[in-house]
Amino acid sequence: MCMFVGEIERVSSTRIFASRGADGRQQIVYSMDLDTRSEVAMVLPLPVVPGSGDDALRFIDLSGYADFFDDLARFYLASRAGGDDDDGLVSFDDAPPLVVHQVGAFEASYVPSHADWGRLDPRFRFDGAVWNELRVYDDFGFAVFKLSPGADLGTQRVHPMAFAFESRTPERFFFPTVHVHDGQVHEVAEFDHDLYCQLPAGHPLLESFAPFALHGTPDARTWTRSPGKAGVLVNAKRALGLIDGDRPIHMCQIHGTFANQDVLVTTNG
Repeated sequence: MCMFVGEIERVSSTRIFASRGADGRQQIVYSMDLDTRSEVAMVLPLPVVPGSGDDALRFIDLSGYADFFDDLARFYLASRAGGDDDDGLVSFDDAPPLVVHQVGAFEASYVPSHADWGRLDPRFRFDGAVWNELRVYDDFGFAVFKLSPGADLGTQRVHPMAFAFESRTPERFFFPTVHVHDGQVHEVAEFDHDLYCQLPAGHPLLESFAPFALHGTPDARTWTRSPGKAGVLVNAKRALGLIDGDRPIHMCQIHGTFANQDVLVTTNG
């Protein structure tokens, strides 16, 4: 997803990786190219278990592996070469502010529910008009990353942002792909996304499988399997457990104009 609080010039080359940790939590790694002239916040809604509290999400500092997605992209190239109004916030005057984590180059916070937005820095909140268009996220949690303009005020490649969360849909991977770039929620959006995932152990090594939009519309885009194990090209140690070096990777490109929705991928075979 590219949901931003604040003004941006351009965002492109979004890359998202999903996997399942040993503790059963879904893991996400997210990166993009961003051009902004001011400080902004990127918001990722997540289907956490309702009521799971402030500790439902754990941030992972992947700043030591800035080329994580470059290595994943090499798998795809190898595969192709080988063949184919009121915002509803409650008062939190007596509640503690949300914890701010330093995660590599970012300041990040986890907002455990829609009602908890009142505990976040006001600069990084959506207004009520935006939330009225995003009612599907009323019981979601939210990962919030504060992003600053690059030193030369041009397009910068954002180093991978990573975290793990307790998902309410353990049988599916959730890819946050809804766009809010200009303070409005549009029915369609321009996608420039490369999606990657690593299926759980024991899952059939399918050559292709279909992602499903959050609102139920199937999309039969093809997922390409890497020609070998992830550890051939990806440094599993530097990936801090987000990747199993002994299993392959699947990749899907979504480039063009599509319904402005998130993507869910079934992982239970």
